[in-house]
Amino acid sequence: MIDYQIIAREKIWDLTKILPTRMFTLGKYREVDLTDLGDQRRRITLEAIKTLIRNVIGGRNTNFGEFSDMCILIGLFKNIKYRTPLIVNAEINAMGACLLTHINNNVSRYHYIEDEIWEFDGTTIESFSFQLQ
Repeated sequence: MIDYQIIAREKIWDLTKILPTRMFTLGKYREVDLTDLGDQRRRITLEAIKTLIRNVIGGRNTNFGEFSDMCILIGLFKNIKYRTPLIVNAEINAMGACLLTHINNNVSRYHYIEDEIWEFDGTTIESFSFQLQ
């Protein structure tokens, strides 16, 4: 597991005490393969992480108040929503931008601009709130 995923998992557990959900009934376990389990986990965790991020952005959750915390949550969101390329590092650079490094060494950049988070890839800019939809 990637370091920032462990940190995010621990923070979520510390704050919510939510246990992992049983995704399938015992009687149907033989019909389930790892792809099914992965897809189900992504559906459950995607809605949870989107709700958490919206609550942080909206000020209803102050436990992730630093942009470095939000950077970790954005990386976690992207790893859940998009299977590849896997994000292996989330950090804030000297200019205050969130840098998400993918396994293939590509970097996604997120910036706070006028109280909103934007992804900038060098040629285009997209609102992170649009990505959360």
